[in-house]
Amino acid sequence: MRCSSRTVLCALFALATASASGCAPRRVVVVQSAPAAPVADDEADETVETDQEPPPPQAETPPPAPDTTYVWVGGRWRWYGGHWVWYGGRWTHGRPAHVWSPGHWERRGPRVHVYVHGHWHR
Repeated sequence: MRCSSRTVLCALFALATASASGCAPRRVVVVQSAPAAPVADDEADETVETDQEPPPPQAETPPPAPDTTYVWVGGRWRWYGGHWVWYGGRWTHGRPAHVWSPGHWERRGPRVHVYVHGHWHR
């Protein structure tokens, strides 16, 4: 059986693509945020075990606020399916006499990263 040069080239391309995928830089996905639920103070911190540090926060330009009582809650990285996924920020109702402290990632071990959720404080 003879193989055409086109078949051989296609097979080589598929093999090269498959083998190179292991050498690719880590995969990062950016998603648009859905309409947000109110931000809760009682969310549990999120713990992730991986050798990969979360990437730096993405620069965001908030759209206009629905009204003056809203506060912008910036986006954040989440670990999903073996890679970091960016979830964009959102507007949420502010609380009278409170200030929003944004969430952040902390390293708490050689492979342990913990997301400390944002919260309201006086």
